[in-house]
Amino acid sequence: MPGFAHIGNPVPFNLSRWYAVVALVPIGFIAFALGGLLDRFVTQRLLWQEAVLTKEFVQSLAQALPLEALLPAISPGVAAAPTSVH
Repeated sequence: MPGFAHIGNPVPFNLSRWYAVVALVPIGFIAFALGGLLDRFVTQRLLWQEAVLTKEFVQSLAQALPLEALLPAISPGVAAAPTSVH
């Protein structure tokens, strides 16, 4: 069978195969590093964008509706009364 080393039939050195195997290591490292950086960047960017969008939504609600519409009605006497635990 060609490609297998037998006694008396040595396999010749294949520079293309050796280069492909050696080049796989730095290519894999670079791909892994860039994938990690891209994942971190996209995650932070999405979280930041979500925070800005939520802030703008809450601000638009606060501007459009009066405060009484956003909060439940609380009588002043109930909020000021101290609670005692027996």
